[in-house]
Formats: sequence, structure tokens, C-alpha cells
Amino acid sequence: MSQRKAWQAIVASGDRHGIVFEDDILFGRDSAEIFADFSWMPQDIHLLRLETVLRHTVHDAKPITTILNRDIVRLRHVLLGAGAYIISAHAAAHLLEITAKFTYACDYVLFDPTCDDFCCFDVFQMVPAICIQSAVAKKPDLPSILGPMRKEMFYKGRVRFIQNLSVN
Repeated sequence: MSQRKAWQAIVASGDRHGIVFEDDILFGRDSAEIFADFSWMPQDIHLLRLETVLRHTVHDAKPITTILNRDIVRLRHVLLGAGAYIISAHAAAHLLEITAKFTYACDYVLFDPTCDDFCCFDVFQMVPAICIQSAVAKKPDLPSILGPMRKEMFYKGRVRFIQNLSVN
């Protein structure tokens, strides 16, 4: 639901694009300079992943644009993770419509074309990525504030799911 709140704020802002970060993101070199001015951001891109999950990416060889030695390329395979991305207000509004009731995790809806609720926008990637979640980077000194809640929420969700099965 925090992703939806971020999308609502982006739509309400009146800006063409917004940026979404999870609470445990680590930033790479030049991030302050890159995030200080978004004039480099192509206007027709609706989803730009900024993070790495330390997996090989398959993407177009020719970048759409380059910012401080970081290419913006179109992804050509599924790469999950919604820890850091730029999203257009248009895409955010569309996502708010299609996720009024969530049936899939947010990163599937954003980045997986095989997902029934996929947003249907081309996905681009910053290469090399400028962000990484602390768990992926194996940095225990910056834990997620949501981490302890996730286990409890998962448990409650599983109990609710089982209860719903029992009722039906």
C-alpha cells in the first residue's frame, strides 16, 4: 500500500515524473547530482528502474540517453524489485486504477509482462544502477524499518487466506 500512496502523491503533485524509494535503499556515487536535476529524463519513458538486484540484465545495446556514465536502456527480460524507480504521472495514475484491489505484488505489476495485472509500459533500466537495497547489498547496518512488520503481515495474510478458504 505504500507504493500506492507514492503513486497518489506523484499524480497529485502535477509533476510529469516522480521517484519512489524503499526505506532501505543505498545510493551510489553521483546520486546527488543525478537526482538534483531530471532534465536528462526522457519524457516518453514511463518506468525507469534505478536499482540493481545483482543479476545479469538483458537490455538493448544502444542507450536511450546517458547521464554521468550511466546508460538508460530498455530492459528485455523480467527483473523484479521495486526499491527504486522513476515513474511517470501517467503510469502512476494507470497503476492506481488497475491496483484498486491488489492480486499480485507491486513489483510484478510494474515489471513482469507475464503478470495478469502488468501495467503494460516498457521498462527501462539505469546501467550501472545507482541504487541497491541494503538486504541485496548485504549491509545489515541499514535494516529496513518494514522488515520486522513483514513477517507479521505475512503471517496475518496467510491466516486470513486460510480463513477465507474455510468459509468458502
